[in-house]
Amino acid sequence: SELDISGCARVTDRGVSALVGSCRQLVNLQLEGCRELSGWAIAGASSRLQHLSLGGCTLVTDTGVGAFARTCNQLRTLCVRQCRSITEDSLKLLATHCPMLESLDVSRCLSVTDQGLMALAAGCPRLTTLELEGYADVTDRGLDALAKGCHQLSELNLWVCSGVSNEG
Repeated sequence: SELDISGCARVTDRGVSALVGSCRQLVNLQLEGCRELSGWAIAGASSRLQHLSLGGCTLVTDTGVGAFARTCNQLRTLCVRQCRSITEDSLKLLATHCPMLESLDVSRCLSVTDQGLMALAAGCPRLTTLELEGYADVTDRGLDALAKGCHQLSELNLWVCSGVSNEG
């Protein structure tokens, strides 16, 4: 039910696609630092998948997130930290398809703004942990939406989010 192949930089979408297609009992999949993955491969995973870590998988895109979010709709934790092509579009896709999400790390991706946070607040009310490190476009407005929609949020990392003021 658990597999960690983090740091295997030569693992590709083809290999992971075969793996998740065969291992239908996977609940926890750790793929951090697998730099050849785009996210598409995970779309074939079972809806049983609850924990997914893709931190540092720099080829993961919003399209890839959309592909796995549609099939892995029971995700509880997701890390896409330092996936350089991820934008707030991924947050909107997760909000639409993954309402069970409790923990999300989108630190140091391409761009996240208040619009993405508003989508999360509306679609992921179970969020308890949110990592948002490094976004100048996150402001008090986005934090207000999170406060209103994510009542269980207890951990929030806003390091280097220069658009947040004391009001936030």
